[in-house]
Amino acid sequence: MSSIVPKQITLIKIAQKDLGLGDEKYRELLCSRYPACFTGSCKELSYEEASDLIDYFKTKGFKVKKKRALRKPPNMTTALFPGHPMFKKIEHLSADINWRYQNGFKRLAMKVIKKERPATTKEAAKLIEALKGMKASQQKREAESG
Repeated sequence: MSSIVPKQITLIKIAQKDLGLGDEKYRELLCSRYPACFTGSCKELSYEEASDLIDYFKTKGFKVKKKRALRKPPNMTTALFPGHPMFKKIEHLSADINWRYQNGFKRLAMKVIKKERPATTKEAAKLIEALKGMKASQQKREAESG
């Protein structure tokens, strides 16, 4: 017989609380259902006994709640599609820049996001910030020379 696992201990403690079992009643229940349990602690139960106890608590109304998966902020990982507002922003910014090289935009994209074009909003945001920086430095140079 294998020993109880931490997840089972957690579930048993939550069930005890949810079902309103006081410490004394809880220990009595353990010792009456599992006579080998000398101290009345669920830590002494085997894996199979703990599973049985959890199933018993379920018959008494305990419901195991599933943990929700953590969601990433939608603006950081969404896939881009043609016509996405971020693509339009990138197009406008790159059109405002006087590129030194014919493939200047591709070179910048490769430097910033290691791709020729962004696939996610996170990559697009990085590229937009780089383009804004280039545009600002170009405007500054033009203002100083003109």
